[in-house]
Amino acid sequence: MSDTPAPGGSTFSNAAALIAVLISVSALGVSIFEASTQRANQRAAVWPYVEIYANYSSDGYLLALENKGVGPARLRWARMLVDGEVISDLDAMVLAELGEDEAFSYDLYGATDPSGRVFSPRETGTLFTVPWEERTRRLINQLYGRIDIQACYCSIYDECWTVTFQTEPEPVRACPAPPQ
Repeated sequence: MSDTPAPGGSTFSNAAALIAVLISVSALGVSIFEASTQRANQRAAVWPYVEIYANYSSDGYLLALENKGVGPARLRWARMLVDGEVISDLDAMVLAELGEDEAFSYDLYGATDPSGRVFSPRETGTLFTVPWEERTRRLINQLYGRIDIQACYCSIYDECWTVTFQTEPEPVRACPAPPQ
């Protein structure tokens, strides 16, 4: 009597080996799926969501951005535009809009470039603010519908989005160069 199977036959050990291979492949598939799910959950747990908004109050007018997500937002850049042109000199913009007799400067408005900052969840950053008075109301009324803010920000996993005053955040591979 021999333990050697007949040609073309199978033994219990061959069947057990085949079952072990199938179980191993299944376990590998489950592990890969779980790792992918865990990675997605980790990204979702630190997902930033930046919103740009305007606020009219009894104190004045405000343009701001807020991280409404659950993770930090690394703001790469933010730019103010009027009629599609980047505003690099607010004094010149105010002068062009109101004329020399009514123009005002930093003595009346506040402006901040938040580029390079990290915004915690629920943190707000003021971009531009003016108190209400006749000439500031005129400026805001003249700029209504013509002003835009564009920004690009990334998560801690270097997933990036661009956002504007008029749009929801849109994913991008990386933050492009800021508009000039």
